[in-house]
Amino acid sequence: MFFASVSMAQIRKNSGNVSGIQRPMPMLAQHGETMMPYSSSPTVGQSGFPSSHFSNLLSVPNADVLPISSRYDVAANGRALHSLAVDPDDPMKLHFIAMVLTDNTAADTAAPNAFSSRRVVYSYSSDGGTHWTAPKIVGNVRLGFPNIILYKRNGVNVPIIAAHNGPNSAGSTNWVTQIYIEQGNPGDGNFKLFAANRTDSVDNITKDIGYPVLALSPNQDKLYVLGCVLQASSSVQPQVLVFGSYSLDAARNATWNGWTLHPAGDASTALCASGDDQMHVASNGTIGILWAQGTSDDKGLYFVESKDGGKTWTQGYNQLYQPDQSGPGGILADYDGMDFFYDKTNRANFIWEMDYQQSSNNTFYPYTGMVCYWGMNDPTVKILSTVVTPGFTSLQMNGVVANDTVLYTPTYFTPPTAAAYEPTGVPFISKVTTALAADPKFCKVFYSTFQDNDTMTVDQLGDGSTIKTYLFRNIYFQQTTDGGATWSEPAPFRNNDPNQTDPIGKYDFHFPSTSYLNPASGNSTTFNVNFIADTFPGQQFNTGQAGWTFNTWYHQSTTLNKVNSGASSTVNILGQNYPNPVTATTTIPLSLPEGANVTIVLEDILGRTVKTIYSGIMSSGSHTISLNTASMSPGVYRYAITGGGISDSRLMTVVK
Repeated sequence: MFFASVSMAQIRKNSGNVSGIQRPMPMLAQHGETMMPYSSSPTVGQSGFPSSHFSNLLSVPNADVLPISSRYDVAANGRALHSLAVDPDDPMKLHFIAMVLTDNTAADTAAPNAFSSRRVVYSYSSDGGTHWTAPKIVGNVRLGFPNIILYKRNGVNVPIIAAHNGPNSAGSTNWVTQIYIEQGNPGDGNFKLFAANRTDSVDNITKDIGYPVLALSPNQDKLYVLGCVLQASSSVQPQVLVFGSYSLDAARNATWNGWTLHPAGDASTALCASGDDQMHVASNGTIGILWAQGTSDDKGLYFVESKDGGKTWTQGYNQLYQPDQSGPGGILADYDGMDFFYDKTNRANFIWEMDYQQSSNNTFYPYTGMVCYWGMNDPTVKILSTVVTPGFTSLQMNGVVANDTVLYTPTYFTPPTAAAYEPTGVPFISKVTTALAADPKFCKVFYSTFQDNDTMTVDQLGDGSTIKTYLFRNIYFQQTTDGGATWSEPAPFRNNDPNQTDPIGKYDFHFPSTSYLNPASGNSTTFNVNFIADTFPGQQFNTGQAGWTFNTWYHQSTTLNKVNSGASSTVNILGQNYPNPVTATTTIPLSLPEGANVTIVLEDILGRTVKTIYSGIMSSGSHTISLNTASMSPGVYRYAITGGGISDSRLMTVVK
């Protein structure tokens, strides 16, 4: 991970002076273990944050601003920095958590690269994200890397928040995994603490265990917890994975059952970087755990399953994917995004981020990035999107060589080769996060990436000696409606206007995170995404020191209609052409729920393409397309639209 040391006070737009505007620093009240309101009022006498020449972020177009801001610009994989959960019975009810800094001028002396003012805050919306409650502190102790999950008790879906309580300025160096369960109405923030112990039952030694990940048993009587044992030599480096569980009762209490066997079977394969793991439960109760192993940028991807509630684990799937060190291949680095989901056959499907390794000496094209998909036992690994064409022809998946299929090499961004470009802390495709619809065949993948000409030139030192051009990050998505068999082309979810030349007013969109499960409502599914936006491109954060990036969280939803639960999932896009039958010219009506790169073709009754009616980017909303059939033979034809994760078709009849 790249960290730049740029002070906002040192920035000059095109080497010109711009006056600064001081932003208020958010502070959290700190009194006991009660829930306290989150305030954006500055503390009298506070100093240490340089003035910024950017105005305060008031809103991002078409997105809901959350009342949360922070100077915290690091993220682990997936949903470990901020996360959102959707009520399965009422998709308008949203629960949001985030890890924030209340004051990053004072590094925590009890542990390296830590901040005593780090907290987890919680906010709630009952109207789909239009309005949010004032954020409240969870526990009012130093918590990190939170996760959230909902479980039903007495007809109410109750939030459970997990985090680790790490070192603080009072001198405590113990890391403790703990959960908080809502005791009041959803959104009240009346959380009760249930702490796990610090004894690993494998060898009965007290250890620091953090970075929790949550999953529920199908009947919701057990809460599964995946954690990392931290190395004794460094309080912030995780070592091996451990698995534990709570028993949940009807009164919203949790009984800790202890840490059991770690799922990897031996310590060498159980090594895991902080936050680089995911856990989900299939409908038949199978628990699956996915993680990146190792401590350098050549990690393997590992996966194990348990069919008895975590008592025993399969070992055959340990090495899901291992980089080929003998030549060009894909490697996994710290905080690379990864996730998986179980389909209706209880088969695991994997999505992960990978960087391209150039040669056998472990050098690789910096900041390349690609998004890969593989279903268990499939003969093909699909590379959903990649900036550079990989130099390898196959990947070793689960001990079997699988052929690769490169679906899309995006044309919106060309990796810069000029030395003037400064890496911005993430690969050109990174931070993969996934969202599932009620039908697991329907999945969206979001990730950070870039587009050409979306840059800002800055003077790092303010004296004209170090001029760098930074790239603004954007958020793109791809989706499947058939359980991973086919995928849409990359499409923008949040991006700047590429024709906008003045960087003032542009946004840096990054760290997308989604609600993993998004329930259907009627004939549609709404996918919820939260992300960070600021007005400076790239990652400006100094580990353990003051950082200057001012982050604001946003929420945005995107809705697709009629997600079917049959053999394939389609969306009603095309209307019936008129007039029909057709004698000469006819009009095809259609409506897109969101902009996409689509192709509309006309086929004969044997499925042969007669002509391409339209191909290219089409904006959301209603459209009509005119088709001249004068040169066509009489008969029945099919017109079909594909692209952007959609597929729809209708029949027309041509007569003379």
